[in-house]
Amino acid sequence: MPLDVTDLDGDGVIYVLEDAFQSNPNSAASRGLPGFTISSGGTMALNFKVPSDTQKVNGTENGTLFSFSENLVINIQLSDDLKTWTQNSALLKTDLFNIAGQGRVVVAAQANDIGSGAKRYMRVGVIRER
Repeated sequence: MPLDVTDLDGDGVIYVLEDAFQSNPNSAASRGLPGFTISSGGTMALNFKVPSDTQKVNGTENGTLFSFSENLVINIQLSDDLKTWTQNSALLKTDLFNIAGQGRVVVAAQANDIGSGAKRYMRVGVIRER
């Protein structure tokens, strides 16, 4: 197995992210990066494919996921200032779906609209437990 920080196909996506988002690490045309949407009211959401055995950690809604087959921990977080990040389940709702033809998909959304003039950011962190 290559190092997790290796970019085998030169597409700018490292191996651990290709594993987590179910894209082909040997094909630059295969880019399984998260999709991002924002509603007219300002609710942000991310969606992305994950390994088929990915589950919520301890059944929580707070954006912590784990894949046993790949030993991946996936954390989805929100911030208002890009300095302090949270996985507070009052602010972030995460769910997993099995979609025919796509596999296991994560949808993570902020629980409430941002509001006029406010800013909010969302990020996904992935690590492989050894």
